[in-house]
Amino acid sequence: MQITLKYGLTPHYNTIENNEIYNTHRGGIMLGGNYNVVQNNSIHDGTGLLDRKPLFPDSTRYGINQEDAYGDHSIIRNNLFYNVNHGILIGCWSAEIHNNLFYNLTGIAVNIYIMQSVHITQNQMYRCQTGIGLMTANLSTAVVYIENNILAYVTTQSLNGVGYEVWFERNTLIDVNTFFMQDDEKQICRGNRFFWTGNFSGIPFVTANRIESCIFIGLVAQREAYLRVYEHIGSVFSNIHARLETRNQTTKSESVMIRDCKFTNSILSNRVYLMKQRHVDIRLSKLTDSILKIGNINTPDQSATTTVTESEIVLTTSSYLILNESNSGHGWIEVNNSSIQINNAAFGYFVNNVYLSANTVSIFLKNNEITYTGATPLVLPNFYEQTKKTSIRVFVNARNQYLNMVLPSGEAGRYVDYDPAIEGLAPPSTGYWFKGDTYGNAAPVAGGYAGWICTTQGFASATPWRASTAVRIGDQINAGGRVYEARTSGTTGSTQPPWPNTSRGTVSDNGVTWQESGVLAQFRPYAPIS
Repeated sequence: MQITLKYGLTPHYNTIENNEIYNTHRGGIMLGGNYNVVQNNSIHDGTGLLDRKPLFPDSTRYGINQEDAYGDHSIIRNNLFYNVNHGILIGCWSAEIHNNLFYNLTGIAVNIYIMQSVHITQNQMYRCQTGIGLMTANLSTAVVYIENNILAYVTTQSLNGVGYEVWFERNTLIDVNTFFMQDDEKQICRGNRFFWTGNFSGIPFVTANRIESCIFIGLVAQREAYLRVYEHIGSVFSNIHARLETRNQTTKSESVMIRDCKFTNSILSNRVYLMKQRHVDIRLSKLTDSILKIGNINTPDQSATTTVTESEIVLTTSSYLILNESNSGHGWIEVNNSSIQINNAAFGYFVNNVYLSANTVSIFLKNNEITYTGATPLVLPNFYEQTKKTSIRVFVNARNQYLNMVLPSGEAGRYVDYDPAIEGLAPPSTGYWFKGDTYGNAAPVAGGYAGWICTTQGFASATPWRASTAVRIGDQINAGGRVYEARTSGTTGSTQPPWPNTSRGTVSDNGVTWQESGVLAQFRPYAPIS
């Protein structure tokens, strides 16, 4: 250790400046006491080789270290660190760390130990293994402000410590492989810029509970990224293949919310693979030449579902809007109450499929205004790509207004021109209904009825129990005036099991476990049409 200030043995208000410290064996400057200023120093080449000492193997090789000698309010600024292991380890009541340059570090640029408050700003971290690290806080209400820093070609930016209120704001991250914030609502990620250049290889991970007003850009090529984030608010995505995921996706079903975001030349991918079902809710956002992707790979008992509501969709280069990448299970995408502007004369259909796997997706287009901007009407060849159309269970085209477009004929058995959530050709078959609720008739005629009214509160189900039939988790059947839901997948037996009448009671049916959901709802026609 080249320079040491011991707590209690030296006066406070120490200043260490304008030094060059190199060939360090363990570290450069060790601080103690209060109100220290460390500035304008160069600390480099922490190998210890010039004095022929062996390399110090411990991980506590820092350029500046204030850990064991505790104090208050250290200011570390305008220093240069390069070719050392770690940059700064700071543990004191409060500190300011700003305008330092770190490059070619094999460890952490700045590591926060035990702090009440620290402000880390306007630093540049270049080719470091880790940018800023947090060790677990031992002081209540500890606050860390990290803002206006540049982290370029830093492998990991992970705030692993717990117990801090963290404000990570207005930082620029270039080619960072892993960005991680704790599962803590007091850790804020806001106004940051994430760039990935053509030199970056691999798929980066971004994990945080909530990301606000951030920018994600893939330079040169579209960048695939795992975004394990529950809430995206007011962010911008350009040239990003966003894999929308969550922290606990392997153990429980979770949701992703996207509000007031903009996507350009991007993919919004909601894909399930050996994990629990996930719902993605997109509202008040703009998608320009961006694809809505849904997928299920080898996970038949789970579902990926996506809704897009009150959003703007612009298709200038894209020839379709939705991509289904499912070889198992059943998921769905709903676009509702949005505007879809088609500028591409080569737009061929709304849905494309990757796999030829039957009934893996349902599509709902409802209450949208869909416009083609060309000089002559766009003759839409098909609603969905034809070679793998068996992947689509149902395509709902309900209450949409098409402008300057000529639509194809709907395919019987797959195409539906009404909204099954509120109307149909028969009484409802799903959902919970209260006495007096009504369900519309999608094909009213003179002498018929306007719809059906619920006369007995309960669950709707039009599917009776059937012998030797494959079912999957979530399927519902009715038996004996009650509704039962499959809790496991399998094939039913040759004879009906003894159905339980108690609430939430279960019964085994040749390996399928059924659970009682409630009373079967009853409906009657209402409002005769003269």
